[in-house]
Amino acid sequence: MTPKKQKASKQTKLKILYRRRTNIFGSAKLIKTFDDEFDPTKLAKVVIRIQRLDALWREFEETQDEIEVLEDNEEDFAEERQDFQAIYYELKASLQSKIPVQTVPPVPPPAPAQPLSSVVPISPSVRLPEIKLKEFSGNLDDWVSFRDLYISLIHSSVQLTAVQKMHYLRAALSGEAARVISSLEISANNYLVAWNLLKERFENTTLLVKRHVSALLKIPSLKKESAQGLADLADEFDRHVQLLNKLEDSENHWNAFLVERLSQCLDSVTLREWETHVSAGDKYPNYRELLEFIHRRSRIVQTLKLSQSANTQFEVKHPKPRSVVAHVASDNVTQCVNCKHAHFLFQCDQFRSLSPQQRSKS
Repeated sequence: MTPKKQKASKQTKLKILYRRRTNIFGSAKLIKTFDDEFDPTKLAKVVIRIQRLDALWREFEETQDEIEVLEDNEEDFAEERQDFQAIYYELKASLQSKIPVQTVPPVPPPAPAQPLSSVVPISPSVRLPEIKLKEFSGNLDDWVSFRDLYISLIHSSVQLTAVQKMHYLRAALSGEAARVISSLEISANNYLVAWNLLKERFENTTLLVKRHVSALLKIPSLKKESAQGLADLADEFDRHVQLLNKLEDSENHWNAFLVERLSQCLDSVTLREWETHVSAGDKYPNYRELLEFIHRRSRIVQTLKLSQSANTQFEVKHPKPRSVVAHVASDNVTQCVNCKHAHFLFQCDQFRSLSPQQRSKS
């Protein structure tokens, strides 16, 4: 991708992120309106608003992280974080105060500290319950589920410091994924760097969509009826569909299916050109885009074929040298004027043996 296209792509992403952040603030204001105009008859909706507020907090943190990475300046955005934190804490405290005390479930005592193998140690002043994460080794098929769970439990937590999050992140990785951030020291400043390195390496939406659609197409048919086989088929198929739903809007699934199916029909040379073309973009290709690419490729191949044919037609052909066989006949070959034999004078050995004076007299 050229620097100009990279800059345009960056600006487009930032525009989307800024709009998303504005929408988050707007949603928080709606919850504040609910709080300001609270009607005791709508007590049941308080818990729902609290859950929504927590979800907005997680979404804000993720969006703000992406903005700061693209803008490459965290200090300029401290005010935005403080503003949303103030809204979050004030609203949550106000909403929770509206819930009768007897309806608030008791908070369980914190679990004792565990060794690093099961839970990452936190500073002595903070004791957190054990948080178990499924280990991520770098398998792309596991990225979405790992990412969502990690964001929910660790990344969006307001109780954890950046250093603590870095500890949890390190402990949750293995194999290729662990190697991506292995050179980074555990520090507050390195946490966002590490998290965004992982997202940059594994959050390839185009490739993930392609893999899941391809997997759907490759699920084998059942050879015979069986309860377990039917259940496994439904579970496997729906697993890929659910992951696709997280990667893109469901209305785009048909597009992804058509693109994948048609691309499987291409020859190896054209498929390689198509994959090269797709890798230059940052979004999953459109079915019409693939059709246009194939037609364009067809015209190029046809033009090259005509050009090669024209070059062959007008190529200058040089005749192959042929061996010349001299058939000597006494009735049509000039006789030597010196010795009267059948050869030219300059071929006559007798004549060449004469001195210049003798040659002039002969």
